[in-house]
Amino acid sequence: MKLQDLAISRFTASVQTLMIQGLLSPLLPLSVRMAVMVVVEVPRTGELALRRAIPANANMKAIQASLEDISFLLRIPQRKPYGTMEGNVKKALKIAMDKKDSILANIPADLKEKGFYTGGLQALLKCIKDQDPDKLSVGLASSLDTVAELELLQVLWFLCNFR
Repeated sequence: MKLQDLAISRFTASVQTLMIQGLLSPLLPLSVRMAVMVVVEVPRTGELALRRAIPANANMKAIQASLEDISFLLRIPQRKPYGTMEGNVKKALKIAMDKKDSILANIPADLKEKGFYTGGLQALLKCIKDQDPDKLSVGLASSLDTVAELELLQVLWFLCNFR
């Protein structure tokens, strides 16, 4: 990424943060306000920001991104795009199954044997098939917490072994 692109993205993120907080809105023309607010990748909660800040391997980040996309899709007030959500869960499940060895390489043995990290994804698929947004939201939060726990376990293993 070029230095100029990095500076522009940081400036845009700063403006978005100020716009969300309502501090900058009156000072900018309407066209600038609308252009800045189009971007939806700003973390909306502290929990989401912390989860994104965990350094993890690419497989875990891909699973996390798929699940966070579902979180965004759940915010649509009318007809929910359950087909897209199902595709996202299947993508995450495929990564979890195909890359199981690299994901669980540094996880304690008692947690590996439980297979806890794919059970939540299976439950999400059931909630999507039932088209129940409330159960889906609760299951999604649980699955994202599980992903964060796995990422933290990977980071802790890395920190303990490479000091």
